[in-house]
Order: sequence, then structure tokens, then C-alpha cells
Amino acid sequence: MGTETKALYYVAWVIQGEWAHKIQSLKEYACTHFDTCKALRSPAHVTIIPPFKIKNTELPDLCNKILLWSQKIPYFIWKVNGVSHFDNRVIYVDVESAESIDIYRNNLFEMLQYQRPSGSYHPHITLAFRDLSPEAFAPAWNYFSQLDLQGEILQKTVSLLRHNGQRWEIIESFNHSGGR
Repeated sequence: MGTETKALYYVAWVIQGEWAHKIQSLKEYACTHFDTCKALRSPAHVTIIPPFKIKNTELPDLCNKILLWSQKIPYFIWKVNGVSHFDNRVIYVDVESAESIDIYRNNLFEMLQYQRPSGSYHPHITLAFRDLSPEAFAPAWNYFSQLDLQGEILQKTVSLLRHNGQRWEIIESFNHSGGR
């Protein structure tokens, strides 16, 4: 009796267009100047469900559930509100959204029957993390905190990403319902 391989996935709102390019450039700057490159392993995104493992045979059901969930959500706007950090280990683009984002996220956890992480949910787009050393944090924060990042991002899709052993790849994107 063999054991089926499990792959690592996460669900996220992947950022598209002009903001995706801006954020990619900032991640590349962080890698080059502050030796923190792990954020480059994922596209710019706001995590909905953090990494989890499932069997390949469970993937079609997961995709169907995400599709059903995504079709109930209208397009929405992220408001970009500068740069912030968690302790001295993570620097991120701060985004704000309607309170309904928490409801949408909770609904997906319930639909998938996954355990929600403890603590509050703080939507953000990571620029530097995990490999950001304590010594590099101060100069990195000095640089990123001076940036005037303001604007809006229209979110029309949600994506399922899979880890290929080196980086995260979008394996499927699902459209939201459109108008409000």
C-alpha cells in the first residue's frame, strides 16, 4: 500500500498590472541591497490561506470549492497605504480593504474545513521576510519607510499557488463575480 504524495499550496489574491511590477521591483531592490531574496519566490500577493499540504487526488475538489467561493465575491479595491513592518523580520506594503474581506476569508476557511490561524488577519504584500537579517533590517527599513506608496489596486481574481520545490507558481486563477 503506497502513500500518495502531498504537494504544498496556498490561496492568495495575486496582484496584477502596474502594482505587480512596482512590487516586483521593490523585492528585487531588497534582494540586491539588503540580501533578502526569499520574497522573490512568490508573485506579489495577499495571502488568504497560508501554506497547506493536500494529496494530488484532492486538487480537483479544492479547485471546485475555490471556484464556487470566488464567484460569490465582487471585484474590490485594495487601498495601498505605505510600507510597514512586523517586528524586525518582515517589511511589507500595507493594504486596506473593506471589512468584508475578513468575512470572505472566513467563508473560504469554513468551505474548505481548514483551521484558521490564530491571531488577527492583517492583509499585506510582503517585500522582505525570513532571510532579512537583524543587521539588515535597520537600513532596509530606512529605505522602504521613505517610499510614498499610495494608490488603489483593483482585485478581480483569486489564485491557487503550488510550490515546485524552489518557488511558488500559480496553477489556477478564479474570477470574482464582477459588479457589486
